[in-house]
Amino acid sequence: MVLDNFRNIISVYSSIIADTEFTEYTETKTLAKLKSKIRLYDGSILYVREIYINQQLIDYSYYWFNIDEKLKIGWDNAPHHPEIYTFPHHKHFSDHIGESSEKSLIEVLKYIYEQPIV
Repeated sequence: MVLDNFRNIISVYSSIIADTEFTEYTETKTLAKLKSKIRLYDGSILYVREIYINQQLIDYSYYWFNIDEKLKIGWDNAPHHPEIYTFPHHKHFSDHIGESSEKSLIEVLKYIYEQPIV
């Protein structure tokens, strides 16, 4: 089910995705772990890590790197920035940590899709 959901999300944003590579995927009745590398048409890469318990996303990180392998934005819910209003959800930028309203792959891909082409 987690894998089907991932594939559906990828198909929604196929206009910006060049290819997808799974680096890890395991799923049991109660636990699913997914790691993937999504190459976008602009040459940037989005690294995806998700952990689900009972089909509920409990842990995630999405790290978007430009073509020069420099961090554009990283989203995660690791509980290490309690000062952020959206704790534990936050964004890593090259020079600071910020609040994050994106808490899933579909929201992150929507954010990327809406960015101007530079």
